[in-house]
Amino acid sequence: MTEELIKRAERTLSEWEASSRFLSQHYIEGVIESAVRDAVMECQSPWVDRAGAAARWRCSESEIDRASKAGILTRLERCETPLFEKAQGDEAIRSGSWKLRTLAKAA
Repeated sequence: MTEELIKRAERTLSEWEASSRFLSQHYIEGVIESAVRDAVMECQSPWVDRAGAAARWRCSESEIDRASKAGILTRLERCETPLFEKAQGDEAIRSGSWKLRTLAKAA
């Protein structure tokens, strides 16, 4: 039993060492830096795409489309990606001019 435990411990240690070498590589550092940079830019941007808008206002993407068609949200396109202004959606919810279906169901 002791020999089996020693073998398992050695295998585990070997896997940890391999993982450590992998994570210390410059490629992984670059991927992480890029992801962080993208996340910071997304947070600081006044614009959000359909998926981001749905996540921000906790509704479906089709609800975002309905709000856009109703003139509640202005839809802009950049490189064929629809974008919506965060402040406009926040204000529409705050003022009550946009009654989200998901919020109405929860009430």
